[in-house]
Formats: sequence, structure tokens, C-alpha cells
Amino acid sequence: MTAIEELLRQLCIRPGVLHFVVISGAGLLGAIASLALEGQPLVVPRFEDGKLHLGFIGNLTICMAVAHMVDQSFQASFLASLCGTTTLRAIKLRIEQAFEAEIKRIRGERDE
Repeated sequence: MTAIEELLRQLCIRPGVLHFVVISGAGLLGAIASLALEGQPLVVPRFEDGKLHLGFIGNLTICMAVAHMVDQSFQASFLASLCGTTTLRAIKLRIEQAFEAEIKRIRGERDE
């Protein structure tokens, strides 16, 4: 048992609430770590060209959801949130590249 868990137990926090807080903390740390590892800045939500870009809030939402889906231990939830967002970012990039290549093909443009 970690020192933080022991402190929270001493503060009479119910075990279910404690588990939720620990898993949410893992998701939060996973979101921050994924941005740090990829060298991306922490960006606030904004409108750009009529589109809503969620920035860090979107990344945090995904990390928290993945951490709570795994819902095992702090370590498992942290690694899942970290790997999950990195994987989703890679999939998104491949989909965008495929769409751009198909649009170029339809328009008759060639890669040079």
C-alpha cells in the first residue's frame, strides 16, 4: 500500500471512492506523460477555422476513459492510458494520410 493510499484511508475516504481517485490520477498522469513523451505542448481548447480543437482536454478525456476501462491497479491504468492515446494518435494519423492520398488520387494529382 502506498503512502498516499494510507493517508487517504486515514482521512476516512471510502474504498470505492479511493479506487476512483487513484484510477483517475493514473489517467491524468498518463495524459501528461503522453504529451511529454511526444514533445507536444499543453494546449487549451480553441476554435480554429470553424472547428473545435479540444487540445489537452480531449487528451485527458481519452486517458481517463482508458484508465477507467482497464480499472485494475494504478500501474495498469497508467500504462493503458499512456499506450492507448499514443496508439489512437498513430491510427488517426494513418487515417488522415489515407484520406489525403485518396483525395489527391480523385483529383488526379500526383506525389512528387
